[in-house]
Amino acid sequence: MSSDGGPNPRSAPYEASYPRPHHITRRIASPYASIYNTAFFGRVNEAEAYESERTQRRMASCFTSTSNYDRFMDPEYRADANTDEDEACDDSQQTHVPDYCLCNTRHEASDDSRDLWELSLYNSHNTKPLSGLPVKVRTPECQVNPEPHISTKTGDHSSEKQNVFCPIYQRLAFSNSIRLLQILPSEPDIPIKCSLIETRLNEKCVQYEALSYTWGDPLETRIEITCDGMSMKIRPNLHHALKRLRSKEVPRLLWVDAVCIDQSNDIERGEQVNLMGQIYEKAETVLVWLGEDVHKQATTAFYVLKGVVQNWKTRRQWDNETIYSPKGNKRTTRPATNIPSVDSHSWLCVSALFDCSWFWRVWVIQEVVLANKAILIWGGNEILWRDIGLAAAIIRTNDHKIVRRHGMRGIYNAYLMYRLSQSQDMMEPLVNLSFLDLLQLTRQFDSTDPRDRVYSILGLLTVDNSPRSGASFIEPDYTISVDELYGKVVMKIIHISGNLNVLSGVQNQQYWIDGDNPFVSWVPRWDTAFSSTLASWDVDDVSSAAGRWSLEYYTTEVPGSLIVKAIIVSEVTDTLPVMDGEPDREALEHPSLKSGLEKVWGLTSLYETLTAGKHWYGSRDTEPHKYQNDLIAYIFSDSIHKSQNFNAYSELAKDGDSTRFMETSKNACTQRRLFHIFGGLLGLGPSCAEPGDVVCVLSGCRMPFVLRKKEGYFRLLGECYVGGIMNGEGVAAAQLAFPLRYGCPSPLKKEWIELR
Repeated sequence: MSSDGGPNPRSAPYEASYPRPHHITRRIASPYASIYNTAFFGRVNEAEAYESERTQRRMASCFTSTSNYDRFMDPEYRADANTDEDEACDDSQQTHVPDYCLCNTRHEASDDSRDLWELSLYNSHNTKPLSGLPVKVRTPECQVNPEPHISTKTGDHSSEKQNVFCPIYQRLAFSNSIRLLQILPSEPDIPIKCSLIETRLNEKCVQYEALSYTWGDPLETRIEITCDGMSMKIRPNLHHALKRLRSKEVPRLLWVDAVCIDQSNDIERGEQVNLMGQIYEKAETVLVWLGEDVHKQATTAFYVLKGVVQNWKTRRQWDNETIYSPKGNKRTTRPATNIPSVDSHSWLCVSALFDCSWFWRVWVIQEVVLANKAILIWGGNEILWRDIGLAAAIIRTNDHKIVRRHGMRGIYNAYLMYRLSQSQDMMEPLVNLSFLDLLQLTRQFDSTDPRDRVYSILGLLTVDNSPRSGASFIEPDYTISVDELYGKVVMKIIHISGNLNVLSGVQNQQYWIDGDNPFVSWVPRWDTAFSSTLASWDVDDVSSAAGRWSLEYYTTEVPGSLIVKAIIVSEVTDTLPVMDGEPDREALEHPSLKSGLEKVWGLTSLYETLTAGKHWYGSRDTEPHKYQNDLIAYIFSDSIHKSQNFNAYSELAKDGDSTRFMETSKNACTQRRLFHIFGGLLGLGPSCAEPGDVVCVLSGCRMPFVLRKKEGYFRLLGECYVGGIMNGEGVAAAQLAFPLRYGCPSPLKKEWIELR
């Protein structure tokens, strides 16, 4: 905590009317036209190439066989003439166009195929226009043909083949082209009408706003809107957002990912993901839509959080300046606070705010972090994002009792996003982060596509990812599998960092290790998060179980094999039950723990293990004796233990904070278990650890790991914390060929092991 009582700057975040310029075009579109490229048409004048390619794409994307192409050249051919050649067309050449692109047609689209359209948010019936500057855009002269040519087959939709010309999406003209959604003005009860406009992300780009929201449940019934005269179905939450943002007088220009990107085209998705950072960075305002305020909690929540910020600023000013009363007498007491008490029901509204799904969607991180200005909208109320983010930071770093009492899990995510935000100037920004750091910090966020765990943060600058200069950590590619992507990511991190710290992201479960599992055990599954990392969040933390031992490894032709030099420290001798949060007080009655509590060194060791050597902020705890009284207070908070043999610690308990210990230990202990190794050392490790597993120090890795021996190789279960080997003690013993300590069966040594 900083001296002014504010957020600790070094604490870790978690555990118009415009003429139609030449670069704006309204385009007739097809979702799979992107398979064509300039090499196909040859190198010609750029203008000629553009027109030629556009004509070729329009013709090629409309038809899936040569016969259909020939008919297109015949002006007398009508789209409703069904032919047998359509059905005979090979699937590999078939250009599939989602049925949601159809409009005003004589053929009814399949409901199943319409479900491909992935859109939405949650709620909102309030149609009050948002304060701000709606962008006026003149309707371009080029109009979309409202009656596209369609050729379909009647009968079973599951087996039918369709020849459809879709006028909504066509391949974007340039590498920096995007589509913008123009919402036409109307009264609140009128169905939404909109249009798509193509523009380029450059200095001549029109002013627009970008929407940040959550898509919502894919099973929700879609709501129909009209886009360029065509029917389009979107999810309810997006529909509510568009109605809330629509103006009664002027058009409004927005970028909305679910509509402005052809979600059925994996190639375009990858290309547009590369631009998303710039899209939100160049937006005039980022509009954060939380959904409908069903229970009317927004007013109270915003009032409380504004009070938190104002109180913090007032106290900060009082501490940093000499403040006098009107009579010239120096004040001796701090200004009174207007923050509700811990027990106030007002915090329930704040808790409901941070429980909104927006705070858990992984894509919103870069959307709000890169925003020059962001407005958060909840129902009919709105507030500046910087007030919400700063309030989250203040509460997160100063009021753990409020967080604990009211279960504000989402406040950690808000705090992280605020610390990363380029528009905030009240706290020291998080700098010198690696791409691995971002993967670890954002792991608790949600994503529908597991690949978005990686792609969603590519717009953020790190020491090894520079999207603005074209040096992205990895190129988005939705044509590869999740396993292939995660494998590429881990190998690139190892190559760039020169260490194995990325393996701390492994959180394997029992059925993954012993079952017929296709996953490689040492590759982190970024789409799952069972617990927080045991490693410190400090980017400058130099403590390491490997000490100064550099990484030694190589790979083989065996898929999923990693050969690394390691030290097998000891076998696991016994384990305690898996914990689902802070340690159960009854678990402290275990004989192996109770005896240690009677000694000061045992108390310190237990505290360090249960917190993984970290304090409440998630940074490395260099003074564990300073906070071990929190453990004593936790024990004495249970009346059962007050009468037992802990009387010697009764005075120390008065100086401890049991709530702070519960929050600290919860981050470390959730879905983990205590265990012992030979020599009596206590450890905290994976929930799937069993007697017979081994604790191992890997070369070039700051955390030790628990491994399970198989026939000729090991499976990696996850990281662990074992007091006595966290600062290179095991490496030192191996260099001298000594046992780790008295009671260990054999001297330690460095050896090659295989991980699969």
